[in-house]
Amino acid sequence: MSRVAAIAQPSIQTTLDAIGDVLRAPGIESIDIAVAYITAGGAHDLIGRISDSLGARNDEVKKRWITSFDYCRTQPIALEAIRAVPNSTVRIYDAATCLAHRGVPAVPFHPKAFLFYGKPWDYALAGSGNVSRSGLSKGVEAGLVIGVDRSRAHLNPTAATSIDSLQA
Repeated sequence: MSRVAAIAQPSIQTTLDAIGDVLRAPGIESIDIAVAYITAGGAHDLIGRISDSLGARNDEVKKRWITSFDYCRTQPIALEAIRAVPNSTVRIYDAATCLAHRGVPAVPFHPKAFLFYGKPWDYALAGSGNVSRSGLSKGVEAGLVIGVDRSRAHLNPTAATSIDSLQA
């Protein structure tokens, strides 16, 4: 069994709304976020939505963040904010190379993916928005959320393989 939801900002559902919906699902145990850049406003809004949606579970849910310094778009204050989120680890893609070349990357880092792992459901949100206010709720963005019931994955091996490959 699977679930699918569309993101069509700013009119139908925002990326931030979709993240909140997924996080309110029972059983979410960990979150992986990979985005090209993070701004202070976007970090504030996303951290608030994560905290509000998870409630008392916020401290126990593992959060892993990866972003970049490409073109100096990620704001240092945003990194400080996400580092302070309970149970979070933060990585910067190819930071040394990018910093040595004044923000110009050897290979640009450009994902916008949010992965949510739980029991029994896993979710993947992929779209065009970064972790900025524009990317999460105000700008013209598009995305897709796909959820897979892992307890029923044996009924559709293709769906299970797709989610498994995202976890690698």
